Amino acid sequence: MDTKYRILLVDDDPELCTNIQEIMEGNGYYADKAYDGKNAVELAGNNDYDLAVVDINLPDILGTEVVDKIHAISSKTEFIYMTGHASLDNTIVALTQKNIISYETKPVDINRLLTIIDQLVKRKQAEQKLIIANEELAHQNEEKEKWTAELVIANKELAFQNDEKEKRAAELIIANKELARQ
Repeated sequence: MDTKYRILLVDDDPELCTNIQEIMEGNGYYADKAYDGKNAVELAGNNDYDLAVVDINLPDILGTEVVDKIHAISSKTEFIYMTGHASLDNTIVALTQKNIISYETKPVDINRLLTIIDQLVKRKQAEQKLIIANEELAHQNEEKEKWTAELVIANKELAFQNDEKEKRAAELIIANKELARQ
């Protein structure tokens, strides 16, 4: 990957955050951590994150509010929720938010988390390649439209010249007939 994939880890458990951060960085990702919602939103305001892994139950505000605030700052950031207190209400609220790609329970299965992130990175890389391919196609279409316009103009000029030649030929035929009668 050309630039490191940026991840924000948000959990009030410093040991868990540090462990996940070390694993993420060991796998080639850049990871920041925040232990509460306020710091997470502040970090998101100062940095551009591809992904935020957010605990639903934070000491100052709910993780769902953190996601809403970060999404308002950066609509391209995607989110994974993690919680040690899964409930149907939390799950429903979490999964109705924008850019939520997963809802994980604690203890976190780090291999599953890495697999999700790897798939997300591959998808984003494929999306970027698609954007580039679409831009190239749009440029090619613009060139084709320009060539088509030039061909239309050239065809009109040729048609005009052909009409002029046909007129001149008709005039010559008439003149030849008149000469032949004389």
